[in-house]
Amino acid sequence: MVNRVKDKAEKSGYTIPLSMIAEPGQLPMNDILQGILLLMGVLGVLSLFLSVFLVVNTVSALLTQQRRQIGVMKAVGGSTLQIMGMYLVMVLAYGGMALLIAIPLGVYGARWLSAALAGYFNFELHAMEAPPRTFLIQTAVGLILPVLASLVPFISSLRISAAEAMSSYTMGRGRFGGNVIDRLLSGANLWFARGFSVRSMLLSVRNTFRNKGRLTLTLITLTLGSATFISVFNIRASLSSTVEDMIKWFNCDTMLTFDRTYRADKVQLEALSIPGVTKTDVWIQLPTRFVRGDESESGMIYLFAPTVHAESLIVSPSIAEGRWLAPGDENAVVVPSAFLQDEPELELGGDIVLKIDGKEHTFKIVGTFKGMAFLPIVYANYEYITKITNRIGEADALMVAMEAHDAAYVDSVTRTLEERFERVGIKVSMLTTINLERRDAEASFDVLVALLLTMAILLALVGGLGLMGTMSINVLERTREIGVLRAIGASNRGVAFVFIREGVVIGLMSWAMGAVFAIPMSQGLNRALGQAVMGVPLTYSFSMPGLWLWLLIVILLSVLASFIPARNASRLTVREVLAYE
Repeated sequence: MVNRVKDKAEKSGYTIPLSMIAEPGQLPMNDILQGILLLMGVLGVLSLFLSVFLVVNTVSALLTQQRRQIGVMKAVGGSTLQIMGMYLVMVLAYGGMALLIAIPLGVYGARWLSAALAGYFNFELHAMEAPPRTFLIQTAVGLILPVLASLVPFISSLRISAAEAMSSYTMGRGRFGGNVIDRLLSGANLWFARGFSVRSMLLSVRNTFRNKGRLTLTLITLTLGSATFISVFNIRASLSSTVEDMIKWFNCDTMLTFDRTYRADKVQLEALSIPGVTKTDVWIQLPTRFVRGDESESGMIYLFAPTVHAESLIVSPSIAEGRWLAPGDENAVVVPSAFLQDEPELELGGDIVLKIDGKEHTFKIVGTFKGMAFLPIVYANYEYITKITNRIGEADALMVAMEAHDAAYVDSVTRTLEERFERVGIKVSMLTTINLERRDAEASFDVLVALLLTMAILLALVGGLGLMGTMSINVLERTREIGVLRAIGASNRGVAFVFIREGVVIGLMSWAMGAVFAIPMSQGLNRALGQAVMGVPLTYSFSMPGLWLWLLIVILLSVLASFIPARNASRLTVREVLAYE
């Protein structure tokens, strides 16, 4: 029904939307794409940042595994630079192989994303070409970044002597027990830590803190992934809160636009005769343009002239600066904050010249509100606008409030209202309900949320890979300890659970720190997205469902990332681990 009446509106010339919210496929491309590119750029930088820690963890795991081989090469005369050069060539080879996979996937992903956005914005994409500099940047990042990131573990690990490299005793030596927290986690002075289950739990916890440098790298990776994931849900909640704030401007259930001007008292009387209708209000809506100082004109602006009194169904919007319209205002207007950013010569308290019905009228800007940058709407007083346009007592649109507000009831009364107007000769060109506006407005941002969620999942996977690398190093460093556990009767499951619990402890720590870090991150993203789309920050909201959902995901991710190293540890026999060198 909504699409049908909009077609009628276009034929009649009344194409001004009834709310500040555009529907899916109607959002102008520039502003939404600006928000999409901004957020994807931020998350792209975060993904590169996380990949640095992933490279560091991976190279550290490799160097730990090949510690004795490094010692042998040094013993036969290999210098640190020679060994480092050999490993750097290996890193470059891995980077090259990754590029062979990443470049085709990047091209395919760009084509898919471009096609999806083209469909979302209702235009056809005939061709898509990637600039050559894109491939150059991708190649440089794929080759140079891994080399630079791997220098950190290379420099710290390759400076050891041949004797140290071939001594398994030095692995993990002197890294635990030097402070109060370490001694507390040892459980030596805790009376309740005498059972095997409690001691095994403490073993997992204190093993987590054994190598604090490696723990820090892993926590940074997982914490950023956690903060990004939670921030995505915070942005979605903030978008919903912003939409809800904007919907609250219209204190009604149904809004109708007519094919021409009707007497205000007539349309209100007919609407109030419908059972369930409790209150009505009218407005005038006109197309207008801003006339600049150089006599040039802006694009189309929608002038809404609602009634301004205690019973008005349009309430004061979310004022950013200044004030809302007052009953005695004449040439006062309230404009979107973004409109002042787009037109530098305008300012709060200054004058604005609007061309209405071919005539120029000067208004004073008394306030700004949170409005969409791509949908410029200005508000003026109904009484004043009807006076200067000779339309006193007339109405272009009607707002209707009802007894109940659920969707089924509102739709039923709305159909009855439309049928009533048709019988008495009042033609409705556009009709919508607040429930439909809310749903469509939230759906308008789904593409943003989907892209953000995809990036968050990728970052979470990077964090999981980093955790897997850390757990693999821990298994290698504690091979003999595993043998001791097996020798005193620990089962395969018991040994595996020591490492799985360790991974879960790291995951829980990253969840707690990510939840804290998500607050400033999501506020920054809200501010950036709001400025790009609305000219003002979004209404901030913290998503508790997103927080608890990530807790579940991070536990599962930690278990999965720890499972393979834990399984490898549990499969080692007592003879193998005690004979390990």
